[in-house]
Amino acid sequence: MRHHHKGFTLLEIMLVLLLLGLATSVVVPNITFSNGSAELQRAAERFAALVETAHEEAILSGRDLGVVINDNDYEFVQFGEEGWESITQDRLLRPATLEENFRMRFTPGETVWHTSLQQQQQDTLLEDWFTKPEDMKEPHLYIWSSGDMTPAEIVFSIQPSGSGNRLSNRLPSFTLQIEETGDVSLVEDSQS
Repeated sequence: MRHHHKGFTLLEIMLVLLLLGLATSVVVPNITFSNGSAELQRAAERFAALVETAHEEAILSGRDLGVVINDNDYEFVQFGEEGWESITQDRLLRPATLEENFRMRFTPGETVWHTSLQQQQQDTLLEDWFTKPEDMKEPHLYIWSSGDMTPAEIVFSIQPSGSGNRLSNRLPSFTLQIEETGDVSLVEDSQS
């Protein structure tokens, strides 16, 4: 005579728990409660990798390169017969735009470089006014074929979305530090 049990066996319960655990381990990592930190870090890491690639390219090809940096985008340029020109033939070094609320802030490094860049801009201001085409791009970051680079700090940050945002001081930022030798390092800024 057979008895019909009303309920689940221990094996069935354990199998269901195992399946729930597997499903949870797949779903939970894909849920993000992010304030944009991961995306901002990826954008900063990508830019750092591109600067390192451009540094190697400048040395290997013997071409002077540079980066024009705006609030929300950047463009790699090369020095040619007509001055600084956009790089169009390289897929990696093509112009890029960050996400809408991401910002970049360029600060020249050592005082000597900062002063030198300011003097160069002042010296060429009048000359450029007469001779420089409107679309001429002057780089912020110079990558020389000798292997030298403009020492600088480039801060990647998120622009708060609204004037009354109380959490704006908790928004992430990353600083890309570039040494004259071409060393590039990315640091997550401490949040207050």
